[in-house]
Amino acid sequence: MLLLFVPNGMIAQDKLENPWVGYQVKNEEGVFRISYFFKDQFGYRQDFHFSFPEEKVNKDVSKFGVPKSIFDVYVVTEKNLKYRKRLMDEGLFRLNGKIVEVDKPAFVNYYSDTYCKPIAEQIVEALAIYGKDNRRERIEMAMRFVQDIPYGVPEFANETTHFGGVSPPPGLLIEMKGDCDSKAFLFVGILSYLIDSGDIIFLNQPHHLLTAIRGEPQKGLTFVRYKRRKYLIAETAGPGERKLGQKGKYYTSKVNIEQLVGTNNEIIPYREKPLAKKYKK
Repeated sequence: MLLLFVPNGMIAQDKLENPWVGYQVKNEEGVFRISYFFKDQFGYRQDFHFSFPEEKVNKDVSKFGVPKSIFDVYVVTEKNLKYRKRLMDEGLFRLNGKIVEVDKPAFVNYYSDTYCKPIAEQIVEALAIYGKDNRRERIEMAMRFVQDIPYGVPEFANETTHFGGVSPPPGLLIEMKGDCDSKAFLFVGILSYLIDSGDIIFLNQPHHLLTAIRGEPQKGLTFVRYKRRKYLIAETAGPGERKLGQKGKYYTSKVNIEQLVGTNNEIIPYREKPLAKKYKK
């Protein structure tokens, strides 16, 4: 039997970043310390800081991927099928027909608590300072955070492992670059702590991946229908600053829709009391 893979995120772009973005990644005594500033939806600078133990980062980056040998022709037996399923489960991949693809719910579940929740918490804190911690602004700030990360196709030197063109959150944040699907996964991981995960869908395109969020579209905004509900597109590839519902240059209406299921992250409570702080343009 022959298995296939269909890559996303292969748009022909070089590393791109916005001029107002700044970041610094340090390894201090076995701990990666990341400082990153970006421009939020209100036009002000946000400074976010997070840190991850180097040992855990290396472990979690190594977790992702399947051996390229899995695409070799093989004899269909119960033993071979179980073996291949185990390899895919361990590497956060799955089989969709004859296509080997990233297991989206498993991927989000594995990485979100360590690498996405701290970002979501800082988004809530930042919005509380404005006195604007609501569902729409949570989505918008999560989009700006991800959009402003410099665009760059992951560079994989491993000749034996298949990554599906995706950089997992620890790799993306340490390198501070990512392509459309890597950024979409990071965005969904962050958003899973900010809104109901059931309101998130993936929009799979031949060479692009983005998401859409359940909501009522205003005039001029782009949305898709799924199970009789409307979802506003969320383009996070960057470096363009698209608002929720504004389509990017690579968007096409021909999409394969996949709802995010199987994630049970607890939504961070809304902060109603404004906090005082000055922002820098």
